[in-house]
Amino acid sequence: TQDVLYHLSTLADEGFLDPNVVYVDSPMAIEATEIYRRAASEFDADLEALARNGVNPLAPDRFQRCRSSEQSRELNGRTDSLVIVAASGMAVGGRVVHHLKHRLPDPRNTILFAGYQAAGTRGRAILDGADTVAIHGHQIRVAAEILSLPGLSAHADRAELVRWCQALPAPPARLFLNHGEDPARKALAVALAAEPGWPRAVLPLRGQSVPW
Repeated sequence: TQDVLYHLSTLADEGFLDPNVVYVDSPMAIEATEIYRRAASEFDADLEALARNGVNPLAPDRFQRCRSSEQSRELNGRTDSLVIVAASGMAVGGRVVHHLKHRLPDPRNTILFAGYQAAGTRGRAILDGADTVAIHGHQIRVAAEILSLPGLSAHADRAELVRWCQALPAPPARLFLNHGEDPARKALAVALAAEPGWPRAVLPLRGQSVPW
């Protein structure tokens, strides 16, 4: 959410977006953004420079914030142009599900996924081109434009994971790669196997027991 708000704020600064049409519809994201604001000293160099000059790079105050469920539901009755930032990111729960139920059938709408969509999630089904998706017991037609910005994912990529492992004091005695899809797990296993002294990674199967 914070990455999205930063880019939306930049678009507003450059005159491409009216900040009054942006709605942040996630109480947790609103609170998390406030935590980021209070920890401005931990920003990277670019954002820290903005903060020193009195600019809030996440700019939550310039956007509309929906804290209550009533405020969220009111957006579903709107027919004017809006930008709704809502969670959860993979559309498996949260307020975004209600927005998808109302917005997916209308081809005038755009659904933009800002992050990774795991296999088996509603977000992945939409991104893979499903004609309909199940929401609240109903099959909802997918007619809206579907876009994705995978580069905004907060998940570490293979290179970042390898760098993190390289920073460990010593290689582990055993290595299990459990979380992730098989192509990604296999690629990471190959990359880690090339590290001096690292053991061959085990890729557990669902339900598999591993002796310890």
